[in-house]
This record gives sequence, structure tokens and C-alpha cells, in this order.
Amino acid sequence: MKAVEQVQQKDLMKKNVLLFVTFLLSIGTAFFKTFSYGQGDKALFYMTEMVSFSVLFVLVLFVFRKPALYPILAVLLISGFTCSSIFIIGATIELIPVLFVLSLISAIHFNQVVFAIGYSLGFITFLLNALNIPLTPETQSLITTSALGYILSGIILGVLIYLAARLSKQISVLMTETESRSLEQAKQKTELEQKVKSMIGDITKVNERIQANRISQEEMKIVINEVASGSLSQAEQIGGIAENANHTVESMEHLFTVSTGLEGRSMKAGQVVDESRVHMNGLHEDMNELGNILKSLNQTFETLSNTIKETNSFTGTIKGITDQTNLLALNASIEAARAGEAGKGFAVVAEEIRKLADMSSQTTDHIHQNLNKLNQNNSDALSKLGQSSEFIRKGQQSAEMAADSFQQTAEVFEHLSGQVQSLKELANQVKGKSGLVEISTSELAAVIEQSTASLEEMTATVETLNNDNILIAELMDDTAVKAKSMISAS
Repeated sequence: MKAVEQVQQKDLMKKNVLLFVTFLLSIGTAFFKTFSYGQGDKALFYMTEMVSFSVLFVLVLFVFRKPALYPILAVLLISGFTCSSIFIIGATIELIPVLFVLSLISAIHFNQVVFAIGYSLGFITFLLNALNIPLTPETQSLITTSALGYILSGIILGVLIYLAARLSKQISVLMTETESRSLEQAKQKTELEQKVKSMIGDITKVNERIQANRISQEEMKIVINEVASGSLSQAEQIGGIAENANHTVESMEHLFTVSTGLEGRSMKAGQVVDESRVHMNGLHEDMNELGNILKSLNQTFETLSNTIKETNSFTGTIKGITDQTNLLALNASIEAARAGEAGKGFAVVAEEIRKLADMSSQTTDHIHQNLNKLNQNNSDALSKLGQSSEFIRKGQQSAEMAADSFQQTAEVFEHLSGQVQSLKELANQVKGKSGLVEISTSELAAVIEQSTASLEEMTATVETLNNDNILIAELMDDTAVKAKSMISAS
């Protein structure tokens, strides 16, 4: 049942109860009045009317449950008893106020049909009562005045009932519209709650994904910072390698210069030995001069020994540089492997550095071997020079032995010249390869520096995205809270 119908049913029940109580009180008053005055016939009539009216109220409202039919039946019953009282009790002036009360009772429901029935029957009863009352000037004036008042009250009550009916109709229309709007609003509210709940679910899912993205970006930021730190460390190490390679180039240039001077001195010493062998016959006359030459030669070999020792120290330095370069190349390969696709360029450069380091190591080992041989030959030469000096002290007795020694010395110098030439070539090769190492390390340092800058830009971008995700997550949380508060408030 709609709300409008429920209101109408409740209003009808209240009006039925009001009609029943009002009439019951009025007829009860008449009963007690007649009973107290000893008018038994009238008291019995009123008692019968009270019982009939009460039975009608119970049957219609509670047995048959027809509340809309009760006003018509009640008005008919009341009018019937009132009209019959004229013939049973007799016509009397006292009935006129009762008719006015009956017209008011028929107007309680503000129903035009009920009022028309009650008013019409009341007017008929009024006429019957007037016709049966003995006419006197007083009664005629009272009846005329009462008739005029009854007609005017009927007109006023009819107008009021008409206006009330229109107002009730308008109220019913408004209540129907209000109920329709309430149902529509309830439907919209339900739909809104469903949409808000769905939106809250979507917002929750989006928030969860944003939180997961934020955590991933934090992890990515940490990894990028670690890679950037590794790149900076590599850049510093590559800078050290480049500096060491530069020192190696300078050392190789010095070694090349020393080797060139050593080659010239070796050739000069060979020429001296050749001249000494040609002029062996004048050995006695030139003994003093040969002593000076041997002294100078001894100094030359000491210089050569010092140079060889210095060269040995250079080979140790080069060996340490190549080992460090190889280690740094290995570290660069590891960092490149950790960097994934972004580190392929690093891996290629690191592999080239490793190859150059291996080649430098092999070349250094070769130089070291040659220097060991040179040092051994130099020791042999020094030993032979000692023997030659001894032969010179012995004089011409050892001339023949000195000739043999000079022959051996010539062979030693010839071998020494070849070793010096080989050392010169190796020094030249190491110089060229050290230059390549310097160029490669410089390029690698530039690449690492550029990659580090790119990683820093990527870190800044990830930081910006992370801040944006945090802001979005806060907005999503705020929106979800507001949506939940909307649902709770509704």
C-alpha cells in the first residue's frame, strides 16, 4: 500500500472514531436526560439507537473491515432514527438542535456524498417535524428562523466541504508526487551508493597499484643510485688508469731514448773493439791509451748497468699498471653485466682494455726477459773487461789472450747491439700500445661520465614520478574516505 493510501486510511479511521464518539456522547446525553426525567419511552428509544449505532460501528469496521462504507451507513442510521422519532416519540421543538448537530456530524468526514445524504435527510426530517408541531406565533417564528439557519449552515458547510475536498485532492496529488520523488530519490540513492562503492573499490585497486609502483620506483631509485655510484667509482679508476697510461707513455719514451743512446754507444764500442783488433800489433805502444779506453768503457758499462736497472724498474711499473688495468677491466665487465642492456657498451670497452692489458703484460714480460739477458751479457762483458784489465797489467805476456778476449768482446757487442735493437723495437711497440690504452681509457671515462649523467637524470625522473605517485596516493585515500563518509551519511 502506498504512503498516500495509508495516510487516507488512517484519516478515515480517525474520522469514523470521531463520528462514533461524538454521536455516542450526544445520544448518551439525551438518554441520561430522559431517563433522569422519568421519560421511559424516550430513554428506551435512545438506548436502542445507541446499541444499534455501536453494533454498526463494530460490524462495519472490525468484522467486515469496510471503513469507507461506515460514514454513509452511520448517517442513514442516525437519520432513520431521528425521522422515526417524530412518529414514535412525537414532533417537538427540541428536535431542531438535534438536526443541526446531525448536519455537523455528517460534515465530519468532509465527504460531499456523506454530507449530501445526511443534510438532505436532515432537511426532510426538519420539514416533517415542522409540519407535525402545533403552530403558534412563537413556534412559527422559531421554525422559520431555524429553517433559514439550517439552509445557511448547509451552504457554509457545503462550501467548506467542497474546498476541503479540493484541498484534500491537491494534498493527495502532492503526496503522490512526493512519494514518487521519494521512491526515485531512494532508487537514485541506491544507484549512487552502488556507484560510490564501485568507485571506492576502483580507487582502492588504483591506490594499491600506485603504492606498488611507488615501492618499485623506490627500489629502482636505489639500484640506479648504486649503479651511478659504481659508475663514478669506475670513472675515478679509469681516470687513474689514464693517468698511469700517460706515465707509461712517458716512461716508454724515456726508455726509447735510453735504448737509442745505448744502441749508439754499443756501435761505438764495437768500432773501438774492431780498431783494437786491427791494431793488435801496436798493442804495446797503445797500452796506455787502451787502458784509458777500457776505463771509459768500464764507465759506459756502469752507465749501461744503471740504465738496465732503471729499465727493470720500469718493467715492474708497467707490470703493475697492466695488472691494475686488467683488474679494472674485470670490475668494469662485472658492473656492465649488472647494468644489463645499458652496460653493453661498457662491456665492449672493458674487453678491449683487458686485451690491451694482456698484450702490455706479455710485452712487459718479453722486455723483462730481454733485460735479464742484457743484464747477464752486461755482467759477462764486465767480467771480460776485468780480465782484459788484468791482461793489460800483465803486459804483452797476455797479448795473445787479449786478442782472443777482444774477439769475444766483439761478439758480445754484436749480440748486445742486437739485443738493444730488439729492446728499442719493443719499447716502440709498448709506447704505441700504451697510447692506445690511454685513448681507450679516455673514451671509456667519457662514456662512463655520460652514463653517470644519464643515470642522474633518470634518478631525478624516478624521484619526480615517486613524488607524483605519493601525491596521487594521498588524493586517492582522501577521495575514498570522502566517498565512504558520503555513504555513511546517506
